[in-house]
Amino acid sequence: MNLPSVFIIGAAKSATTTLAELLSMHPRICLGEQKEPEFFSHDDHFSLGFKHYSENYKYASKEDIIIDASTSYSRSPQFPLSAQRIYHFNPQAKIIYVLRNPIDRSYSHYVHRYSKELYPNQPFNISFSEFVKQEPVCLDSSLYQYQLACYLKYFDSDSIHIVFTEDIKENQFKCLENVCSFIGVEYQPEWFKVTSSNVGQSFLDSRKKVAISNIFRSLPFYHKLRGNISKPLKEKIYKLLLMSFAKSIDQDFTPNPLIREDVLMMKVLFKDSNDWLEKYTGRTLEHWDCYGKESE
Repeated sequence: MNLPSVFIIGAAKSATTTLAELLSMHPRICLGEQKEPEFFSHDDHFSLGFKHYSENYKYASKEDIIIDASTSYSRSPQFPLSAQRIYHFNPQAKIIYVLRNPIDRSYSHYVHRYSKELYPNQPFNISFSEFVKQEPVCLDSSLYQYQLACYLKYFDSDSIHIVFTEDIKENQFKCLENVCSFIGVEYQPEWFKVTSSNVGQSFLDSRKKVAISNIFRSLPFYHKLRGNISKPLKEKIYKLLLMSFAKSIDQDFTPNPLIREDVLMMKVLFKDSNDWLEKYTGRTLEHWDCYGKESE
């Protein structure tokens, strides 16, 4: 069976997808059909067995380094068994953990969890502070000391490689070189094509399209004439509706901003974890006390 030996365990909303996609350009690295199979975190997935798990990597060759990039593996206490299961599966596994400013990450997790998982195509009508009471995973996943402790219980520190989101953004080639060295594969910069995208804007554009389409379909004449409306006329009506409703749609689908109390609450919540992480990594993280310096 073809099975992973490298795990990008998170954190969610920290550029893990960017890192995984860049690594997949390496001729000896295979990401699998699903980037996040969530095999070791979800009981219903784990119960299907390793043969089922290996199907996700059926196109990998024997020489490939296989990566499972499931961000739910750093989501305790929601999924408390991931580290233990990975260790029992492969005690020599390599663990990669991508870390972002925890305040920014928690807010992005709120936006993603609300708009893409729980309430797709619905306006934001729950504040961050109210939402995280219902969904504490948005905060728990930013307590990096707590999440790392789950892995350090089983793996030594040499088996865990920390990557910071700002390094992926600011010096991708050096970051990739370090990751390749950790994994144990050759590094050649020409294998990697560095790209970037505006995820936040594409999300808002997609919400606009859905909302305008729903308005279009609600018009009295739509169902009577839909088979006879030409494509140019549809596009013209769509543009007119967009001009009329774009501002209100932007307001509805723009996430509720963090207020000062939210930021202060998270500074206190994350302080001990951040202080511990500074000592563990030797990295100065004072800038993590600031919110809003990153783009979504």
